[in-house]
Amino acid sequence: MVKREQRVSRFQLVGGFFARLFVAYGAFLALWLLVGSWYGDVFRSVAGDVFRDFGPAGLVKFAPRETPHPDWDSEMQIGNRQTKQVAAVPFGTKYIGYAPTIMLCSLVLATPVPWGRRFVALGLGLVLVHFFIAMGVYLMLLDNFSSGPPLGMYDFSPWFKRFVSFLEATFTQSTTTRYAVPTVFWILVTIRPRDVDRWRTTLVESTSKTAGPESATRASHRPEQKERNRRMRRNA
Repeated sequence: MVKREQRVSRFQLVGGFFARLFVAYGAFLALWLLVGSWYGDVFRSVAGDVFRDFGPAGLVKFAPRETPHPDWDSEMQIGNRQTKQVAAVPFGTKYIGYAPTIMLCSLVLATPVPWGRRFVALGLGLVLVHFFIAMGVYLMLLDNFSSGPPLGMYDFSPWFKRFVSFLEATFTQSTTTRYAVPTVFWILVTIRPRDVDRWRTTLVESTSKTAGPESATRASHRPEQKERNRRMRRNA
């Protein structure tokens, strides 16, 4: 009975977390089918207000794509006031904004801490993840406005231009970054040192108790056995 109870306790801690995480993330993915269009509208509206004017001569407008695409639902319509040139850069709000947001939400909601702390962590985490999203959009614009004529406003050195392009790809195109950054934010806003100590203690106790009373009895007799062996060697 003791063994089974301890195994259940350990499963609830580790397996329960991952079960809640997968369920929450799957539910958020399914929710995209209902809110995807609305999310795209909100994303484009907010981004348009934040990045309407870019640099000394840049104009930016965010609009839905006229030609449907499974991955790209939006485009940045960018222009240069000085050269009077315009261009359209497609992107997907699902990947740039929605995916890292639901990853953070799923991790926070799945964490075994009091609900009050989860809600606080959710608020703080959403601030951080939207700063990350805004940085991605900013780097997309900076990369396009530094790509030379006819839209280019910035004349970066070759190495710095490569660095900007690398950052843009890392923030907006990398699947690893899309999930790793929200995970780091989750750790920062949700997990405290005492949580780690409590979970470690639970796992250690579960492991030691699962071994059973026989193992504990053998462990308790080991010092006595060593002492008897030392006495026998002296007498010999």
